Amino acid sequence: MLPLSRATPFASEVWKMVAGRGSVDRAASILRKAEQRHRLTITGAVVERCLTELSDEEDEQFTRDCLNPFLSETHLVISGGDFCNMWDICNHQGRKIYNSWRAWSHTLAEWANLNWIALPSGIVGESDRKPRKGCKGYLWEYIDFYMDSYAGMCFRGYRRWVKAINDVLACNDSGRA
Repeated sequence: MLPLSRATPFASEVWKMVAGRGSVDRAASILRKAEQRHRLTITGAVVERCLTELSDEEDEQFTRDCLNPFLSETHLVISGGDFCNMWDICNHQGRKIYNSWRAWSHTLAEWANLNWIALPSGIVGESDRKPRKGCKGYLWEYIDFYMDSYAGMCFRGYRRWVKAINDVLACNDSGRA
């Protein structure tokens, strides 16, 4: 199993929260600043604040220009099932993206592959995976980030991470109201 990142200020603060030393307000502040820099907003899915969804072309451009850099800055890795039922991502114009578990999971897998994040051995379907060019290992697939039972097999401490992330997202969202 892989440890989830602690390399970014956001991830570091979330793990401090898990250990009882961090602050949900400090983590939410770090997240809000990252959202502003990358022109996106994560908001509660229950409240329909986002206007309309992006087209496929707009979605690809948004992912490349805004979401991938946001993920690199925060390492907000959370399965589709743990994210999409509660949260929406909107661009700076209020248009929603990633409204399905599969779409969000696919985005995380592509981001992980683009950033050469190692896939641990023993993953579901490992023998059917495409090998990485030029190095040992295999490519991430959407299923690795689809639901907690898969992500929980990939990442050490995943369930504690998800609880802390959801606490931060709730604090962040309430700070906008």
